[in-house]
Amino acid sequence: MSDIYKKSEVIADVSEKTNMSRDDVSKVIDAYHEAAQTAICEGKTVRLENIGSIIPVDKEARTARNPQTGESIQVPAKKAVKFSASQALKTAQNS
Repeated sequence: MSDIYKKSEVIADVSEKTNMSRDDVSKVIDAYHEAAQTAICEGKTVRLENIGSIIPVDKEARTARNPQTGESIQVPAKKAVKFSASQALKTAQNS
């Protein structure tokens, strides 16, 4: 078994626990992903209860160095996301 919990496995598990069809579960998950992505692109934090938060961040422009040549290069500003695990997840993972 892989160390990656794939979408198909999530769909199967949720379908079994809720007695919903796999197709319906897939549609719900796809809609959730779309809504979460839209919210993050709008600069909103997405909180996953008992798991953590996906937080949009702005990275400022900076000067970096090419390790092979030592040449300085400008890295432009960009948007990124970070994940912050909830206390509940940290506790569950370490117990």
